[in-house]
Amino acid sequence: MRIDCLVIFFLLLCSCVAYAQTPPPVRQPSADRKDVAWQHHETLGVTLAMAKLHVNSRWRKLGYTLKHTIELDRREGRCIMLWIKDKEQVMVMLWKIDTDHTGCSWGKVKE
Repeated sequence: MRIDCLVIFFLLLCSCVAYAQTPPPVRQPSADRKDVAWQHHETLGVTLAMAKLHVNSRWRKLGYTLKHTIELDRREGRCIMLWIKDKEQVMVMLWKIDTDHTGCSWGKVKE
């Protein structure tokens, strides 16, 4: 009986940790805000390294290819990524807010 309770507790703990490490979905920039360079901003509840992996995975799923990554300040944790799909270019900026939070902004590059 005690082992069953420990197994249930362990499974519950693992699911809570997995949920806490899952950032919110990344949405494409909205098309109705053509006057704004950075069309979207959010705070992800994950480390900078996990945010980079999440952004990389998400934009690749949307059909974009990573052209450049520029590390602005490694100590401060800031980088810019340029994603390309056909003739469309999207710039994504990530920065470390604290240990478990990362800022994320992106927008379409204007010609």
